[in-house]
This record gives sequence, C-alpha cells and structure tokens, in this order.
Amino acid sequence: STNPESSVGYKTFLLSWTEGDLFSVFYNSAGNSKYKYVGRTGVTSGKIVSVNDSSDDFQPINYAIYPYAEENKLDNDVLYFTLPAQQNYKANTLDMAANTMVAECAEGDNNKFEFKNVSGYICLHVYGATDLKSIELKGNNNEILAGEASYDMIGEEIHMSGKGKTITLNCDEAVALGATKDDATFFWIALPPTLFTNGVTITLTDSEGNTHTEIIDTELNIE
Repeated sequence: STNPESSVGYKTFLLSWTEGDLFSVFYNSAGNSKYKYVGRTGVTSGKIVSVNDSSDDFQPINYAIYPYAEENKLDNDVLYFTLPAQQNYKANTLDMAANTMVAECAEGDNNKFEFKNVSGYICLHVYGATDLKSIELKGNNNEILAGEASYDMIGEEIHMSGKGKTITLNCDEAVALGATKDDATFFWIALPPTLFTNGVTITLTDSEGNTHTEIIDTELNIE
C-alpha cells in the first residue's frame, strides 16, 4: 500500500507492508524458505515468520527476496529471480508483485532485514474522454525489461538475462480517466534500471480495443 504525495513536478509514495506478504529467505546458499509477514498492514517494519517450519532462528549471512517465488534462488552471493512482463494496475500505487526487493541479514545484524528496491519506476499521467484497459511500454532500442534476472549482492547490480522487451500494465476493470491534464489518472510501472537511449513507445488500449500510441524519442534513464 502507499501514500502518494506531490513532490516538485513528480510523484512520490511511501512503500509499506501488507499482512501476509511472502518472502524467499536463504540460509547461506541453502534452500528457498518461504517466510510470511505477520506485522500490521500499512507500516514499514514488522516481523516475518517461517511458513515451512517452526524455526525463526536466522543463520549467519542470510539473503531474502520479495516477493516469494518457487524459482527464486541464491548462488555465490547472487540472487536469481524473474521480473514479470505483465503487471496489474493499482490506483495511486504500483503492483507490489512486480516490485522486487532484496535484503541481507549478516551476523551481528540482530536478525534484521532491510529491503532495497531492485527496480525503478515510471509514472504515466493519462487523461482523456475514455477509459483504459491496458498500457504497453517498450524501449525504442529493444531494451530488455522482463524475464530472468539476477542481483549481485556484493556489487549491488542487477543483470537481465531474460528476453522480455515489453511491459504491459493490465487493468482488471477499465479505468475511467481524468478529463483534463490537471485531473490526470496516474499509472505506475516498475522497470529494471535502464537507459533508454532512443526513448520509449507507449501504447494505450481502451475497453473497446482502440489503441493510441505515444512515442518519446528522447533519452530516458530509469535508475
């Protein structure tokens, strides 16, 4: 969940946990243990407990990934996961299932994980006399945006090995847009850090299947 607020020409929000959020936790290089957040919804810290067994004792040097997925793995201080090509629209926030985060709990850290975001974000301000069913975003230089990825916990770098060149934000129900620029509807998309050297192409699709394409041909850097 989030708290959106205006901030000098762009939008910011505060990420917070939701009760029941699931994490992958790794004991050194062993396993992919499922953990669940059991704290309060809407706050930025709380307790996670093991779903797989009754032990909550952390071993030295542990890593974690949010959200949990069976295919998440760890090898030599590198976390492996998948960045989804399909995201779901959420009003005034982003799809947390697409918001991959990683954390380390080293010996002496008092069993504490501090999660950092792997992705950056883009917020599209859309308005007009229609409703919207989906948004597709792709780089004009065929940049890789989705699929298999890894994060080097030592070098603090993400590497994309997948082949997904588009991100699609889907609306379960068509979203009625604000009618004017001042009343625009905001659509958040999570993206891996990417330098779009030739900009991006954005395709909007309404509930009737009509499409509208916007091409931004200037360099865009998602950090």
